[in-house]
Amino acid sequence: MGKPPKQYINEIVFDTENAIRQLDPKIQSPIRFLAATKIKQILTSNVYSILHKRLQYNNNQAKDILHKNNLTIVRADKNKTMAIIQTDILEQKINTFLQENHMTLLKGSH
Repeated sequence: MGKPPKQYINEIVFDTENAIRQLDPKIQSPIRFLAATKIKQILTSNVYSILHKRLQYNNNQAKDILHKNNLTIVRADKNKTMAIIQTDILEQKINTFLQENHMTLLKGSH
């Protein structure tokens, strides 16, 4: 799930202030005023809230589709690639790995 809208705004404010501090001190105040005005416009437009709700809806739809089709998203190997696998096959692979490496699950970890 995505970040809440307030966190996006906080990050925008923080990043904007850091960028402004890199500018010539003579122009920092006018740029800060323009940035504050624009951030206020974003807050009052409520666009960020609508986009966040749409993102949450899409995420929930994807989760429902995965759940209904017995699928799980996993990280492939050790890179940033993702794979979709049937949940029962994933559990079988995990159990096989545990057995082949003589490992046991501790109580409370399953």
